Amino acid sequence: MALLSIFTNNILPVLLLSGAGFALGKALKLDSRPLGRVIFYILSPVLIFNLLITSKLAVGNILLMMGYSASVMIIVAGIAFLVGKMVHLDRSALVAVVLTSFFANNGNYGLPLVAFAFGQESLAYASIYFVTSSLMLYSVGVLIASLGHLHLKDA
Repeated sequence: MALLSIFTNNILPVLLLSGAGFALGKALKLDSRPLGRVIFYILSPVLIFNLLITSKLAVGNILLMMGYSASVMIIVAGIAFLVGKMVHLDRSALVAVVLTSFFANNGNYGLPLVAFAFGQESLAYASIYFVTSSLMLYSVGVLIASLGHLHLKDA
């Protein structure tokens, strides 16, 4: 009975929204760009802000999680870089491999999944991971993407 409750309260809403979006997109030929922008620029930041404000995490735990998040992303990107070099990928392919290994899609789908699997306290940690990932994407990620065509000094 508890499993049914978890499914209906956590997974089913995500599946229904995804299914409704897919069906509306097919039936109405809607442009997803405006909705994506609203989600990206308004709804996601509001969700993250709310999660961070309402969480009861100590500052030390937040900083530790940010350090852990950054470390994981850097180590995975480093491994991808080394493997890419070992298989002799050209520069643009190497940059693409490093970028895709560096940044996971951990926001809009990942946060509800964490809430389902591990509860609200873990959701606060997941939101910190998401914020750290976003900060690194829009700083280090831009640098890495530029390295596909530029030298480090120019990037």
